[in-house]
Amino acid sequence: MVDNLQILELVHDHLEGSDKFLVELKVKAGNKIMVFIDGDQGVNVDDCIQLSRYIESKLNRNVDDYALEVSSPGTEQPLKLRRQYIKNTGRFVKVVKNDETIIEGQLLSSGEESIDLLVQVPIPGKKFKKEEKNISLTYAEIKETKVLAKF
Repeated sequence: MVDNLQILELVHDHLEGSDKFLVELKVKAGNKIMVFIDGDQGVNVDDCIQLSRYIESKLNRNVDDYALEVSSPGTEQPLKLRRQYIKNTGRFVKVVKNDETIIEGQLLSSGEESIDLLVQVPIPGKKFKKEEKNISLTYAEIKETKVLAKF
C-alpha cells in the first residue's frame, strides 16, 4: 500500500523553494495517487511532469503497484487554500456561503480571516440600475469559492 505521508513528504521536498504548492493529495483504492498543485504564477504541464518524475524516481513499482496523476486543480475545482485566493486577486469569483447564498463579484483581497469582494447590487427603486459595493466574507462563512471565466 502506498504511504500517504511518504507521498506528501516527496511533494513538499520537490516543491520547496519554488512558487508551487500542494493543493490536495488523494490516495485512492488500488493505489491511485492524485496530486494537485498550484503556483503563485500558475502551473504548466512541465511543472506537473517534473513532479511526477520526481515521485516516480523515489517509489519502487516492484513493492507497490500504483497509478500516479499530477495536475493542477483546474477552474472547475473550488479554491481550498488562502494562497489560491491571493493568487486569484482581481479575478471574478462565485462564492457559495454556508447558507447556500450565492455571491458573484471581483476578488479584491484575501486576509487572514476574510476576503473582500466588489459586487454589483440593485439600486432600490431603480429597476435596471446597479451600484458597486465592497463586501467582506469570513472564511468561516464560505462553503465554496470558484473562479469564473469572464470574457
